[in-house]
Amino acid sequence: MALTRSFHTFVVRRAKTDMAFRREILREAVDAILGGEAEVGSRILANYRSATKVDAELAQELECPATDVGLLFDPKSNDEGFLLIAAISRLLEREGMTLATRRKLAGPSRSVRHS
Repeated sequence: MALTRSFHTFVVRRAKTDMAFRREILREAVDAILGGEAEVGSRILANYRSATKVDAELAQELECPATDVGLLFDPKSNDEGFLLIAAISRLLEREGMTLATRRKLAGPSRSVRHS
């Protein structure tokens, strides 16, 4: 379901002024990604990024071009996800947060046997 422009505007405005709300957006995005819903998590992170205007600073911290930061949050462009995880880690540090997922990780559980 696509967000309407007015709802997106509401979310961004509230996130700019309400740290608890902004943190919850980040928490939900990471929870979605860890729960196997990368597309949903990326869309939520887009709202967080719109509110915080963090892309330029994040690019500097990750030592990548600022134009590439948006691609980090696109599951189709960043299929390996290494930089996405690094970016999320930096965002969590900025907010003074640590997270644990509340969802079961996607995919079948696998046990490893050692001979």
